[in-house]
Amino acid sequence: MLQHFTAWAAGDTYLIYPDGRSSIRMERLTEGAQVFEKVRILKEEFAKKGDKGAIEKIDRALQMFDERKLGEVPAATAVNKAKEIINRYY
Repeated sequence: MLQHFTAWAAGDTYLIYPDGRSSIRMERLTEGAQVFEKVRILKEEFAKKGDKGAIEKIDRALQMFDERKLGEVPAATAVNKAKEIINRYY
């Protein structure tokens, strides 16, 4: 006997609503891309200056997002600590 299973998405799945209205999901995706680019630029600048200490601070902050450690540190804590470290520079 074949059974039918329905997969439900968690919450609202829209990135952009009709009439071009943004969603919280899209805003967070955009914010993540901007932070990723900021980290890339900072690390590149620090490498040019030879500032290994600053690169290590950023790398330590990003280690909190390692999937093996996500159970140890709540996501909100990891995000806030990483933002605090990254935003010190610019």
